[in-house]
Amino acid sequence: FSPVKYMDYYLVDGGIVNNYPAKNVKEMGADIIVGGDVQSGLIKSIDSLNSLTAILDQITSYHRINANEVGYAMTDLYVRMPLHFSMMDFEAYDSIIAVGERIGRAHFDEIKALADSLNDIEYKPIKKYDAVPLDSIFINNVIITGSKKMTPKYFRNLFDEAENSWVQLDGLEKTIRLMVGTRFFQKIDYELEPTGDGQANLIIKVKDADPGYVSAGVHYDNNYHGSILLNGTFRNVLGKRTKLLTDLVLGSNPRLRALYMLDNANKPGFGVKVDLYSFKFDDYDKDVKLNTFTFNNYGISAFANSSLKNSYSFRLGVEYQYFQFKQNVIVDTLLENFKDFNSYGNLFLQFGSDTRDKNYYPTKGVLARFSLKYIIPLSDNWTQVLFSNAAVIYGRYDHNIKLSKRLVLRPGVFLGTTLKQSQSPPIQNYFAVGGLNPQHYIDNHVDFTGVKFIQSFGLHTAIARLKLQYNFFKEMYFIPRIDAGVNEMEFEEVFQLNNIMVGYGLTYGYNSFIGPIELTVMDSNISGPMLFLNLGFWF
Repeated sequence: FSPVKYMDYYLVDGGIVNNYPAKNVKEMGADIIVGGDVQSGLIKSIDSLNSLTAILDQITSYHRINANEVGYAMTDLYVRMPLHFSMMDFEAYDSIIAVGERIGRAHFDEIKALADSLNDIEYKPIKKYDAVPLDSIFINNVIITGSKKMTPKYFRNLFDEAENSWVQLDGLEKTIRLMVGTRFFQKIDYELEPTGDGQANLIIKVKDADPGYVSAGVHYDNNYHGSILLNGTFRNVLGKRTKLLTDLVLGSNPRLRALYMLDNANKPGFGVKVDLYSFKFDDYDKDVKLNTFTFNNYGISAFANSSLKNSYSFRLGVEYQYFQFKQNVIVDTLLENFKDFNSYGNLFLQFGSDTRDKNYYPTKGVLARFSLKYIIPLSDNWTQVLFSNAAVIYGRYDHNIKLSKRLVLRPGVFLGTTLKQSQSPPIQNYFAVGGLNPQHYIDNHVDFTGVKFIQSFGLHTAIARLKLQYNFFKEMYFIPRIDAGVNEMEFEEVFQLNNIMVGYGLTYGYNSFIGPIELTVMDSNISGPMLFLNLGFWF
């Protein structure tokens, strides 16, 4: 645990130097000491010293040994409680309570004798506790101190409704968690200062977070190949209550992405996004490779943004894109027209929800995305006979259901359709299916087990998937998986059984410090057996 500043001191958990403070309690005036000891003691096996945390705990444990011996000597009734749990095993509370009850009953006679002897000296009846938890309180004023980088308007948007009104404490805690989730603050302390008549002032003390950080990593997968990843995250650098997120991908499929956002707390904010990228993909006729294309795209968007409870987000905005398709080898001269850059714009509405407990190998929660785009080709050239206005609607829903401590069921679905005029929208707005990357440069690209990267293009798609995640040893996983669905150019073709794709595979995954390391063996009814290798975080 990190040190906590109190007045002019930095305080740490006293257990680091003395985790059994019987001597301190005795000096405070205690006559009889009953000690319950849940410490695990020193690690005896060299094989168990397999992490930095374990090594640091072993080092600090040596400092506690002498204090423990002094404390044991001063204990009148010592109760040892062997627990095979760590400090982070919060979900095992029922098992921990059961151990305590079992050990307590084993010492019942000693505890009862001690209680009887004390009652013989002076009888004290058992107190009745009839207090109920406080669910709401009247807040007079909200007083916020410590921030130099956030504007008063930001805090007013958060707490204006709390002043001079009754406030539900659950709602107050959710607002504080919202502040924590923004990462604008390194530390947030709050207290209710009584003002009489059951009312209080809400005192919030904050410490602004550092301006930001830069991180780097490496990534490889069969679809986008090897890349060096650079990421920068900055807060309040380009003005107060602002965020700047940048990603740079260096490799055969480069990308530069920047996101600037003005945060208005629980009121709508504003953002601008720039996304420049280039990637290669193969063109197929069923399972036969016909050609290789390079797609270059330069886009900028502006949007209004709103978040709810740090888990739900809404965006409404406009986007402009300048794009080019280019054959790596000229196979079809008609396709050479596409090497010219063309442009289009779109109006978009997006909704997102992420309640997962972690990004990789989640055990609970939901990841959901919904997008509606109205696409307007803008180039005044030959593309007018190929492309027309269209609305593209699609959504993705992935659920994680914990079946046991090691087993998680992960169903999911992707649905999309296109409402077009006489012609189709620009080709990058098609649904492109294949490969195993869960994230793509274009968000209407869809992964599919056993299908090659962008092997299937369509305007109407419906895909269901199912994974069974088994954590068989520490950070290692086996994941059998199956996908089934359709991706067709015409809506009526979606319902033809002979168009159904079915893919299946088995993934071995290791959650390493550089990100997931995964090897998947897979096959499908439209492609042959293949391997997919994925190494490292995807930014």
